[in-house]
Amino acid sequence: VLLSRIAHLEAASAAAARQHESQVRELVDKHEAEIKGKEERFADLAAKRANEHRVSLKRQKDAYGELLTKRNEEHRREVRGLKDQLEGVEERQRVFLESYVEASLDALARVRDGDEL
Repeated sequence: VLLSRIAHLEAASAAAARQHESQVRELVDKHEAEIKGKEERFADLAAKRANEHRVSLKRQKDAYGELLTKRNEEHRREVRGLKDQLEGVEERQRVFLESYVEASLDALARVRDGDEL
């Protein structure tokens, strides 16, 4: 009877160990699945953030390019205006010098001819 009882207890203990092992395996599998799911979500979020960052950088780069283009055009207009002003000054200076030379030559001719100024 005692051997039968020991055999029965050993069988029960083995069954309990198998059941416990099965429960532990289920918990490990469950936690591994949760970890894998979290890793996938993290990877998805990281990829999404990286893409958002790329998009943001592209927008900033495009905006900066537009700003530079606008400034370049403004400077081009400003330089064009300054060149026009310079041409006007040069023309006035040329006319003045021509008039001055002409008046000086006229005055010199009058002095040579004996006329008073």
